[in-house]
Amino acid sequence: MRNLDLENLKRLLIYSIISIQVVFFNSQLTIGQEIGYPIIRNYTSKEFKGDPQIICSIQDDRGLMYFGSDKLIEYDGVSWRDVSSKEIVCAYDLKKDKNGKIYVAAIDEFGYLTLDSKGKTTYVSLTHLLPDAKIKLGILTSIAITTRNVYFQSLEYTLQYSPNNGEVSVFHAENGDAFNGFIEYKDSCYVISKKNGIQKIENNQLKSIGQSDFFDHKSFSKVLQIKNSTFLVTNADKGVYLFNPEKNVNPRQMGEQLNNFLSDNRLSRGSMLSKGNFILGSKNKGAALFDPEGKLLQQFSEDNQLQNNFIFSTYAESGNNIWMNLNNGISKTSQSQDLSYWNKTSGLKNSVVSIYRYNGIIYIGTFVKTYYIDNKNKINEVKGIPDGIVWCFLEPTQNKSLLVGTKNGVYQIDPNKKVSSVFKGSHAMFLYQSKVNPNRYFSSDDESFISFRFENNKWILEGRWNGIKDDIRLIQEDENGELWICTFMNGLIRVTPDYNNITIPRSVRYYNQNKGLKTLMPLSISEIRNKLVVNTADGFYAYNKVTDKFEPYCEFGKPFCNGDRSILYSQEMPDGKIWVCPSNNETADIGYLQPNPKGGYDWIYKPFRLFPHFSLGVVYIEPTGIAWFGGIEGVFRYDLNKDTKDYSQKFNCLIRNVTCGQDSVLNIGPDNEKNFAKLSYKFNSMKFEFAAPFFDNEDRTLYSYKLEGFDNQWSEWSRQTQKEYTYLQEGEYKFMVKALNIYDVESETATFQIRILPPFYKTWWAYLAYCIAIAFIIHGIVRLNMIRLKKEKQKLEEIVKQRTSTIEEQKEKLEIANSTKDKFFGIIAHDLKSPFNSIIGLSEVLIDQIKEKDYEGIDKYARIIGQSSQRAMDLLMNLLEWSRSQTGRMEFNPENFELVDLIDENKVLFDEIAAQKAITIKKVLPHNLVVFADKPMISTVLRNLISNAIKFTRQDGEIIISAEKRGNEIFISVCDNGVGISTRRIDNLFRLDKSESTTGTAKEQGTGLGLILCKEFIEKHGGKIWVESEEEKGSAFYFTLPYHADPVKETIV
Repeated sequence: MRNLDLENLKRLLIYSIISIQVVFFNSQLTIGQEIGYPIIRNYTSKEFKGDPQIICSIQDDRGLMYFGSDKLIEYDGVSWRDVSSKEIVCAYDLKKDKNGKIYVAAIDEFGYLTLDSKGKTTYVSLTHLLPDAKIKLGILTSIAITTRNVYFQSLEYTLQYSPNNGEVSVFHAENGDAFNGFIEYKDSCYVISKKNGIQKIENNQLKSIGQSDFFDHKSFSKVLQIKNSTFLVTNADKGVYLFNPEKNVNPRQMGEQLNNFLSDNRLSRGSMLSKGNFILGSKNKGAALFDPEGKLLQQFSEDNQLQNNFIFSTYAESGNNIWMNLNNGISKTSQSQDLSYWNKTSGLKNSVVSIYRYNGIIYIGTFVKTYYIDNKNKINEVKGIPDGIVWCFLEPTQNKSLLVGTKNGVYQIDPNKKVSSVFKGSHAMFLYQSKVNPNRYFSSDDESFISFRFENNKWILEGRWNGIKDDIRLIQEDENGELWICTFMNGLIRVTPDYNNITIPRSVRYYNQNKGLKTLMPLSISEIRNKLVVNTADGFYAYNKVTDKFEPYCEFGKPFCNGDRSILYSQEMPDGKIWVCPSNNETADIGYLQPNPKGGYDWIYKPFRLFPHFSLGVVYIEPTGIAWFGGIEGVFRYDLNKDTKDYSQKFNCLIRNVTCGQDSVLNIGPDNEKNFAKLSYKFNSMKFEFAAPFFDNEDRTLYSYKLEGFDNQWSEWSRQTQKEYTYLQEGEYKFMVKALNIYDVESETATFQIRILPPFYKTWWAYLAYCIAIAFIIHGIVRLNMIRLKKEKQKLEEIVKQRTSTIEEQKEKLEIANSTKDKFFGIIAHDLKSPFNSIIGLSEVLIDQIKEKDYEGIDKYARIIGQSSQRAMDLLMNLLEWSRSQTGRMEFNPENFELVDLIDENKVLFDEIAAQKAITIKKVLPHNLVVFADKPMISTVLRNLISNAIKFTRQDGEIIISAEKRGNEIFISVCDNGVGISTRRIDNLFRLDKSESTTGTAKEQGTGLGLILCKEFIEKHGGKIWVESEEEKGSAFYFTLPYHADPVKETIV
């Protein structure tokens, strides 16, 4: 057989779920008396940051706890704070009057607590009221309070303080006597002394009463009133007594269990609890809880998690908790005795997977061993069962034994705890007794299904069943005898047995996602209200016989069937309760459904909120109301019959601190409605600190807050105990905060109202100043505007005059321009007429000669026609470019280019024309002479200048084109040795209005338009153009362009 330990352990780790044990009950209704460890919360000096020795404690009306040590410490459930006091050296007793004022007794000091202007608890001393300032009070250990007076007591003195008149009376113990405590009865105060017994304080005197001799020479540490006229008096050495001041009978000593607790022990202060129970503290054995008859209910000591056994005092607060003030720290537990536990400390060494009560004894199965709880509440090992996982228990109906299913087989325990083997070798994860045939039992064995029966006082193994091979966890039998088997990863198996051949079933059918289940891991099977119900991660699913499918079972409300609640276990009890438990307690969903008078169910879950969060391995419910929960943390026991806690108890949420700016603390009073602050705008950033003095798992209390006027809705519930707001605008705000305890009870809402004043620039006087300033500004603007308008009027008049003069000038210029243009176009028309006349005349001659086939002189006429056409074309091109420049349509695109190349290109155009007149064109140019200019424009300039030079140069003449760099400019010149230009004409060469037609040396016509274009194009480049000429000697035209690169050398061509 394969060893399944490792495999099962892996599954447990993967799913964090230990297989559940479903338990059914026989008629045995043994009432369990097990007392495990109480739930104790220990507070160390590292938490409250003070002397570890805590002597006394009390709770104020707001719910805050105060502890007396070398100083007074305040605890609100979130933080610990010191109560500022220079007078208190060590507080020994705290007591509260009917108005909620807390009085303090300390060394050589007595007084009370109050709230200062900031809402902080402070101490007010009363020692200045002593009639004699030289009195050395010593250690004041006790306080008593009546309607009219407050009493403080040390061994030597009893003090009577009257709050109404502020007077203090002093009672001094006689020589050899010592005061031992107080009795408060019917609004009177009685003093116990060693020598005089009991004395009543009346009319500022000590008067002896009957029974006094019993108290002579005894040390009494505390007196508790347990009934209207009965007191429990604790003697430090001799025991605990019941005492009635109205009866002249000596006090009666209480029962044996009390005396056992007192043996070798010294009592300290105790407290009265609910239902007449009381708790006594001691200096050697911790504390003990007793019922009104003196029966021991629970003992608190180092053996069950108390920090130490030296207890100075105990205190019962309003929330049903008991605070134990220790020689080293503070411990807290519940008055209710419903909840206890066993863990590793108590001897339970491994994780718990099974629990069962047999023969009145609780048996516990773990990963390794089997244990039981003896009559002294101790954990003991069951001998005879091999180590290994103890999965389940089953109590057969045929014999008086207990079957134990383990990984090594099935064993039985008899009433005397003797162990024997039923059969070995099988891995029995589950045991089930048939309802149809009670002699037959079912179990699992290494991913198979087996059965065995009990006959003739013997166990007979029937063997493995055919067709069933799966990881089986649970078995349930319906009313028809069909078996429903829960697997680990494969859904449910429905098995119809064949009772004539038991190991070969009639049918084996799987029910999984194809049969309505959402998961392949149903966690367990239960029978609820006569229905087969599967407990799954999505809630309850019930079998529908009609559809042969499982459907969500919503009889108990949507949360139990819509996937909101994961259910590991459920069980219906004889009284109608239905227990429901999750696979783990992270969401605190353990509880039961309680039938209500309306025919429905109430969900009861609050008692289990004290449970720690842990994975559940087993749930075992007894008909008596005792519930057992096992897992990694051990075993928890809940007794419904002992649950006396009021889970709906109201509590407060308090705003503990309000800080604005860096460190300014605002006043916080005890009345929420009166908490109000008016703040300057510079304090518009605030921090609120809050706490709820509710002490059941206080670290799991949740808070929600809202700043009315800023937040639109309440915040989500969280454990955040402070909230900051920054840069609030001026206005009214109300901070509200509430708490939610572990029982889902919501506290009263604490409020703090704030008014943030506007900044100085938004105050009424600021607005008044703004209005006055605006009025002055408007007045000034109006006056300035009037002055401006006058100036504008004058300026406008001047502009009108100037514009009128300008218009008249422009009119004259336009008239002159039109006249000049008319003249210019007249010249153009005249110059165009001559070439066109030549073209037309010669064309007619050519036509006639061609008709007559006379070809003599045709080439001459054609050449003249070509020359005339070229002159006309040149004239028209110049006219076109001039026109475009005048209308702004001439594009200007400067670029870097080699000037020599452009000169060469234009020179070639005129070589033939120059040759006709035997004119030589020379160049004097450096290489790499790069200019930045519009190439077409400069080409036009060169073309016009070369053309003009040829036109006015005689036969056999010479033209020189040269260029040189001067500074940041290039100087270009076109020189000829022609006819020259008169001085009169030089001044008008570049003017449109002075242009005139001229004739070259070969009768070439010219308009002067080309030079005008040259001037405009050169000036477009930021250059200059000019001419130097002498008649009959020639002319030189110069122009400049921007320089781009250095010249290399000159070349003359």
